[in-house]
Amino acid sequence: MSRRRTGTAGRPAPDRPTGCRRSLPPGPRLVGARRPLAPLVAEFRHTFAELADVLDDIATALDDADDRAALAALDRARHADAGVERLRGAVQAAGEALRLNVRRRRHLGRLRSVEGSIRQIDYAVRNVRVLARAAVTFTRGAAPVPADLGGTVRTLAEAVRAAGDALAADLGGQDEVADAHATRADAAALEAVRAAGRLFTAGSTLPLAIIIGQVRATAIDLLRGVGVDDDATVLSRVDAAVTGPER
Repeated sequence: MSRRRTGTAGRPAPDRPTGCRRSLPPGPRLVGARRPLAPLVAEFRHTFAELADVLDDIATALDDADDRAALAALDRARHADAGVERLRGAVQAAGEALRLNVRRRRHLGRLRSVEGSIRQIDYAVRNVRVLARAAVTFTRGAAPVPADLGGTVRTLAEAVRAAGDALAADLGGQDEVADAHATRADAAALEAVRAAGRLFTAGSTLPLAIIIGQVRATAIDLLRGVGVDDDATVLSRVDAAVTGPER
């Protein structure tokens, strides 16, 4: 039978020199203390990516005039509310972490700037849900789906992704990156509105009119959320895009 080595006082000898300490990776709490906004940034990216994916699903359903795919997209849209609630929880947690960290309290102003954006995100989620419901009705009806309608919704999805990137970059203090993404969101949102406006005619069915209206409403919420312009300017620019000279 082997015996353990003992020190001079009969105590077990250390298996390695006492001066050697193994380096351990930082735990979640330590990472959170160093980067208190990181979980919130990740949640923003996830929420916007999920909403954009829902719009892509709706676009595909419209392209194929597939009522089952549209119904699946509606079911997915109904679960998007959970993302907004997670965002609210992440904002609260980030605020508490920042108040406890004296050196990082300067980030509180940045956090307040996105709190108002969550309200617009909530509205956008609701608008997309209404849009999805109208897509189900449209694909079940006898009227043909306009060839460009799916592409219009897909352009709106691009605007949603760009808006999410803008807000995430803003939280991370990347002002120039945030501005670039906000510009992309602005351009894509207005292009979606212009495309939707071109689809509206005097003989448009009710589901098509609803989809066009929700594209407009979602674009307004996105532009308000990224804060490119004030509310009055956003409404003016969106309305100009709907009834612009291209029609």
